[in-house]
Amino acid sequence: MQNNFINYREIFYSSTKFIILKNIFFLISGLLSIFIVRLLPVQEYGKWSLVYQLIATLGPIVNLGFLTTLAKFIPEYQNEEEKNKLFSQVIYVNLISFIIFTVIFLFIISTFSQIFPKEIKDIKYTFCIFIGALNLINLIEGYYRGLGKFNQWSVIDGSRSILSAGLSVLLIFILSPKYETIFYTYFFIIIFFSIILLFYLKNNINLTKKLNIEPKILKFSLTMFLGYIVYYLMTNVNPILLRSLLKNTTEVGYYFAGIRLPQVVELSILGYISTPFLYYFSIPDAKEIRKKIMEEGTRLISIFLAIISLLLFSFADILIPFLFTENYGNSILVLRIYSSWIFLSSLQVFGLIFFVSINKPMISTCLGFLFFLLNLCLDIFLIPIYKSSGAALASITSMGILVCCYFYFYIRNKINIIEKTYITVLIYICSVIFELIVNLKVSWIVFIVGIIITKQITTKDKDMFLKILFRNQSINI
Repeated sequence: MQNNFINYREIFYSSTKFIILKNIFFLISGLLSIFIVRLLPVQEYGKWSLVYQLIATLGPIVNLGFLTTLAKFIPEYQNEEEKNKLFSQVIYVNLISFIIFTVIFLFIISTFSQIFPKEIKDIKYTFCIFIGALNLINLIEGYYRGLGKFNQWSVIDGSRSILSAGLSVLLIFILSPKYETIFYTYFFIIIFFSIILLFYLKNNINLTKKLNIEPKILKFSLTMFLGYIVYYLMTNVNPILLRSLLKNTTEVGYYFAGIRLPQVVELSILGYISTPFLYYFSIPDAKEIRKKIMEEGTRLISIFLAIISLLLFSFADILIPFLFTENYGNSILVLRIYSSWIFLSSLQVFGLIFFVSINKPMISTCLGFLFFLLNLCLDIFLIPIYKSSGAALASITSMGILVCCYFYFYIRNKINIIEKTYITVLIYICSVIFELIVNLKVSWIVFIVGIIITKQITTKDKDMFLKILFRNQSINI
């Protein structure tokens, strides 16, 4: 038991260090992004959101899943030459992938131009180059992660994000509040960083005519590639259908402004967990530690994030005008609906990591595809009626069903998360219903009172945390 406790302490400290560093850069760039939203007209922000979302989607897909592949397989090589050889092979394979993508994309956009929004057609060549640069950045990130240089990469990528957002705000004042101003700022910054990183890593890229990547590496990469496609289908169906069904970008702007705060919270707290925890879940003899973290970690995280979720739900009418100006009044209902995303995400935060660690990644891929189909069907029905709020409602409904499916597979794998969290879920639902009835900003208070009354946080939890936090505490548990 003592060895397990020491492992919990190691996991806590190493994961916390990584997450804090990521969040410092994320917070600064996020604050700058809020200024971008405030300075742009709603329609222009909708255009920028759509363009950048597509770039962020297509870049990793053109990447063919090699970001995670490099992070997984480079540590297996002891020889630096072998590490560099794999990195070089992946770069060449992705160069071919990017050329094929560019030819196909330009052919489709020229032949079927009527199906593409004007904001994409106007920048089609730069759009492709942007995707290629993002693809290269993703490969370099995988290489850094494979070398164990997580913190170094956090500094590099965080600096790029801050510089892009900060310079965009400045140029909006100097030039014009158009989405092109932001697009070309981000474009030139990523090109600059790509050139600098290539120059720095020039000795790590070996010229070789052989592209004989090992079959096991290709198999893993193709599996991750399929997973990426499903993930990005999940995350992009709403803005694409809003743009196509409603024929304007205004509702896209309302939607992205409404979901921004929940996404920021989700990424800053849950989004960075996968990197350290995938390692700890995959080490030999990790079964009991993994099970304990899955059950108790989900229970505690869900309580904490439920409070944040309900705060956003209660104060949406104050937060949206304060952060994004009165022009985004239609985003208030979007935020109130989408605030539940944070709580639902906390209930399956370890799901993907768990199934990858036990060599069953297709479970998460199939569940993600189910989410996409449900969201797509609900979007087609709800968006024409409720517009941006309909898109948010479709996502929350689909996410609720997804969590239920994850719980089913948890039970199949003897992970008792339902037993640990069902009371929290019931209290959360009752808190939302109570606020809707009394029309007061008290849902989060009702939730906290309910958690205290039902004793979901115990003295044992507090003692466990203190013993993990302070190295001089006794570990006889």
